[in-house]
Amino acid sequence: MDNTIVVAIIGGLTTIVAAIIAGMFAIRNRDKNSASTPAESENRNRLARRVISQTTAMLFVDLMRLLYIASNENVRDANSGRHLEFVNFATEHLNELKSHFARLSASLGADLEAQSCDLERQLSYMLNELKVDRDLSRRHHHYFEKMQKIGGELHKFCVAALGESYERSFERVRDKVNRRLTRNRAALTRPAIDEIWSLRLDTQTELLEMSRDLGETELYSIGDDMTHQMAILYFVVDYKILRELAAA
Repeated sequence: MDNTIVVAIIGGLTTIVAAIIAGMFAIRNRDKNSASTPAESENRNRLARRVISQTTAMLFVDLMRLLYIASNENVRDANSGRHLEFVNFATEHLNELKSHFARLSASLGADLEAQSCDLERQLSYMLNELKVDRDLSRRHHHYFEKMQKIGGELHKFCVAALGESYERSFERVRDKVNRRLTRNRAALTRPAIDEIWSLRLDTQTELLEMSRDLGETELYSIGDDMTHQMAILYFVVDYKILRELAAA
């Protein structure tokens, strides 16, 4: 037999054997991973949902702070000289959200991935609108309506992504906001932005103190919250107030 033919046959057999061996290892690895994949996959999914939810919530809270400052002279005076600082916070959290989304979005599932993408685009738009230091006192209703809509979408996202954990946070905040509104319902019916701002700050402070008392955090300011421990609670404060404003 011609040596060329022999070499070709041997080469072909070698390729076939290599393919068979590779296939056997692939099947073995697949079978090996199949037992642990569900738990590992669920852990990845849970982490992705928590990280995306918290970072999106933190960005929402940043934007609401900018909106309150732009909407009322008293609030603006109380935060004089800090606009750029707050814009930088929001920009940092937006970039963080984009980074997390690029890395973790595949673990969210198709529906949550699409919702998160829409939220990121809307919040990015609002940051562009609010990063300019200007007086919106005559047009703040327009922006509050936009944030109320985005807040509703983020609320639905958190319900789907975090489940009972988010529902417990919502109930904790709802009760505290309701008690404060009972004492100052007029702030919503005027509406008086500076009084609503004070309601917001007082509720945030109360939640932070309660979380410290419960051993959930050692934070004394949201500015120190590098891991967004309080982000969901603070978002719910803003969302609850926005809902009350819309219903007033």
